[in-house]
Amino acid sequence: MSRILDGTGTNNVVRFALGIRELTYPKNLTLKMVGCTDVAELVPHEPMPWTGEGLPPVGMVCEIGCADTWTECLIIAHHQHAGVGRAIYTYLLPGAGIEVNWCIAAGFRPIRTPEQIEAEERENAIKGMIADTNILTGIMSDRRIMAGQLYDSGYRKQVQP
Repeated sequence: MSRILDGTGTNNVVRFALGIRELTYPKNLTLKMVGCTDVAELVPHEPMPWTGEGLPPVGMVCEIGCADTWTECLIIAHHQHAGVGRAIYTYLLPGAGIEVNWCIAAGFRPIRTPEQIEAEERENAIKGMIADTNILTGIMSDRRIMAGQLYDSGYRKQVQP
């Protein structure tokens, strides 16, 4: 960052030397200088609740999807480009440190509860059981019920060494 400018009204503005030229962030963040350098840190206060609809609020810890994986991230700002809202976020990239990126609303989801994770794992296991059986006769709902009962009874596919 090259310079920090204090804004007036409801928003503050940060000007960057590279990349995003101007970033607007709400007053629920505190801009804190780090040492005697031009590095600044946005420190979130309590984020507003988020249901998963639209952009996650600034300060929210949520998940960003990339390919088939989800990574925990922190929303640090919102940005408009060509009329489309984007959330700017930070995340930990293993082996590289903290990265900053942006995404539209569809790329984010709330952090799942343990119950949601368990239900997703159960559903994936049931789909796998049905696919592994190669049984083409019978009603699909019956196969789902049987696979669900097997899963609930503790059946798990053993990985071959």
